[in-house]
Amino acid sequence: MDSKFASAKKEVLVEMVKLAQKRQLKGSKGGWKDFLGSYDKFGTSLNDPSKRSTDVLLAFLKTFSQEDDLKVFQCHSNRDSVEQLRKSSLHSESAKQRLVYLTFEHHQYPADYSFPSHEEGWFVTGRSEKSNFIHSKAMVAVDCEMVLCQDHTEALVRICAVDRNLEVKLDEFVNPDKPIADYRTEITGITAEDLDGVTCSLVDVQMSMKKLLSHGTILIGHSLHHDLCALKLDHARVIDTSYVFKYRDQPSYRRPSLNSLSKVQQSEMAKLLVHRIPVAVSSQDLHKFIPGDYTVEIKANKKVQADKYSAFANFKNQQEANEAFDKLEGNLEKDTGGRFQKLVSFHLDSSISGVLCVVKMTANNYSKEFPVPMKRLLEDDKGVGEPKKLWTENHCTELKDATSAGCNHCKTHLKEIEGLKKELSRRDEKISNLNKLIVNLEKTRIEKVRD
Repeated sequence: MDSKFASAKKEVLVEMVKLAQKRQLKGSKGGWKDFLGSYDKFGTSLNDPSKRSTDVLLAFLKTFSQEDDLKVFQCHSNRDSVEQLRKSSLHSESAKQRLVYLTFEHHQYPADYSFPSHEEGWFVTGRSEKSNFIHSKAMVAVDCEMVLCQDHTEALVRICAVDRNLEVKLDEFVNPDKPIADYRTEITGITAEDLDGVTCSLVDVQMSMKKLLSHGTILIGHSLHHDLCALKLDHARVIDTSYVFKYRDQPSYRRPSLNSLSKVQQSEMAKLLVHRIPVAVSSQDLHKFIPGDYTVEIKANKKVQADKYSAFANFKNQQEANEAFDKLEGNLEKDTGGRFQKLVSFHLDSSISGVLCVVKMTANNYSKEFPVPMKRLLEDDKGVGEPKKLWTENHCTELKDATSAGCNHCKTHLKEIEGLKKELSRRDEKISNLNKLIVNLEKTRIEKVRD
């Protein structure tokens, strides 16, 4: 046991020294090579940390005492704790935690999520010993808007965050506190007027996020590292949906855009899953007791069941699928994934009878299709490293026509209404995008539970 502990301890120390090398950090005796040059007879001729003793590694790390340097190691420690938790809870982890690991294990994770969190202004979330870290069900999805500043850096100007119940937890304009060169209005939908009188600062947002991310909360986003860079926030327990979802039969570096995922999600929501179907019941027989205009797609069974099979009823849109589900007679309940299902009794002319299960493809009982988003990610099929961008549409042409014909007093009120409509549209769009993220994640979770 002692040898295993010593080996694990050295692995952690080696990784921390390598991190210091990568960040070119310097302690009181300089960098790693500087330290080795003055430490022993081997000098820099043996500079591979893995070939050095635990005592040498510890001696080097003890040369760091600056708070900024220690933040780097805290960041590494947070990620290391995620990995250690995985190793110690392989059989008790939740489906959501497995999605965290999918993000953590992605080949691009080290490059995208290696933040300069030791620099001034960054905040690194910690792990409370009292928190139920591995079993926490808390989830927050986030999306940010950034502008280009005159110093050629990007700055956060808008953030929206919702919890797992789609309740808005944070929706703020943010004062970048430096001159803006480009508002990127065609991408962000934000103008100079939107930031007039805004006093909320980046530090205020960081403090709000600190509260939301306490006690093991999982942070969700699409290409989330861009948002975390804008927030100057380093958080270990994340789900990046650009990592979790992949194009079928495509290279791993080709990540699906949020817009593409939304299209896939809308297609999936236009289905009803029918399972426990006796093999004596043909796919055409399903039309006799499931109403509506749909095609039947036989689902490949991963578990061998010789007497039963499953199928999808594919409708034109989600509304028709919901209407067909509502017309079914049967006991309404929820499956293990939180989706609504009905146990439907049937009796055919061929004297075949029984009970099958019809399931909605969403964990939430939405009666409408998702609206077309006002903005979408433009990183479709662009590969790794492309910044995420968004687009907007103007739906206020009728209002503008009205203002041109009205009196000055009316124009003033109509302009105020126009501003409110823009604000509501942005809020709806934000919630719609984050909503799609959560629904897709829930779908993936259910599929992994079935596997």
